[in-house]
Amino acid sequence: MLSLLLFQHLVIAPPTNSSSERTMPPDVTASLSLVDCQKVEIEAQTLNLLPMLTNLTVHNTESLTLRSRMYDARRGTGISKMMKVIEFSNVRANYVQFH
Repeated sequence: MLSLLLFQHLVIAPPTNSSSERTMPPDVTASLSLVDCQKVEIEAQTLNLLPMLTNLTVHNTESLTLRSRMYDARRGTGISKMMKVIEFSNVRANYVQFH
């Protein structure tokens, strides 16, 4: 399990040259827990880039922004990926952005 605690602003997304504030957990991450973060953003299809991920928890967060299609159960290969738990609790402001 990978736990990320006490971040001011955490963007879960593949790194790019234009943004140093993005972070991506290792490919072998099975459970991701984001706790006591000020602001969390999860980019589109990011969860599909973590092949072992089955559990995602966001807890005690001031602001959570989810991009459309952050997770797609059917990948381009036609293989299904199963998430067991996606849990958001004690989030003060939740935003969903569509492209």
